[in-house]
Amino acid sequence: MEWLIIKSDERIKPDYVSPVEEFLLKREQKFSALCREDVKALHSGKRLKTVFKKFTHVVITDEDFCRLPASDSLLSGMQFFLLGEIAGRNLPLYCVNLPFLTKLDDSILNFTSVKETVDFLDREYAQIEKADIRRVATEELLSKGIPVTPECFASFIVKDKLPVCRLFIKAGVDVNSRDPTGTPMLNVAVRSENKKIVSWLISENADINLCSQDRGYSAVMDAVWKSNEAIIKLLVAQGADLNCLSKDGQSILVLAVGIGKENICRILAEGGADPDIKDSMGMSAYEYAVLFKNEKIVKVLAPFHKESD
Repeated sequence: MEWLIIKSDERIKPDYVSPVEEFLLKREQKFSALCREDVKALHSGKRLKTVFKKFTHVVITDEDFCRLPASDSLLSGMQFFLLGEIAGRNLPLYCVNLPFLTKLDDSILNFTSVKETVDFLDREYAQIEKADIRRVATEELLSKGIPVTPECFASFIVKDKLPVCRLFIKAGVDVNSRDPTGTPMLNVAVRSENKKIVSWLISENADINLCSQDRGYSAVMDAVWKSNEAIIKLLVAQGADLNCLSKDGQSILVLAVGIGKENICRILAEGGADPDIKDSMGMSAYEYAVLFKNEKIVKVLAPFHKESD
């Protein structure tokens, strides 16, 4: 963030630090403090636009800045330029005793004193910083020609482009959003077998138990379907639900038995998957292993199987 403070002429002194400046110094923020005459000189020299474009937030503590004589056309032009730039770039604007500005744009915040302004900035700083991170990330994506949408987010997960994926989260795209087919981002990463992105999405608080709308698979079910032991172990270690059913009524162990993966069955059973949960056909994973005469998987599941009465 980079702040512009417009303050009254008498406050521009080498030994005077305003409360707003003190606040920004404490937060280690970049800022420039200009008085009305400074801004006027920049505008008359046609340099105001160049200088102004670096600022991301504006604080006006000069209560007369926007209450100047209408006969002073140069200053009026300067005012119109500043307000136009602020509105056009959607910059946060904080004012002291300039209530009429809020009639121009309800996003402009007006305060009755500098102290009230600083108190607000201090209280809301975390949200201000978060909004700026979102703005920067959005601008970076758009500058690359990338729409800020879940569909595009999913496409860069598939491409294994983690730096770009990080921008989507910073830009405010929900980590639990879905692609156009209804597949959660975590499932997209699992199906693409991008372990690094799977791990990152989990660190961003992705819901590991969300299910896709196509097969009704959770992320760990998709990992089993892909026979990706590394991702299965990661999701099991993160507490994935191992006893839910897919849309067609399969348990995760039924799925693992069906693809005949002994070690995957072991990972799941040791992680808490129940081999006796019945599927939509009334069969359990253990019963399928017996039916298919897969002795290795029967041996893996036997310690976790409960004999029926």
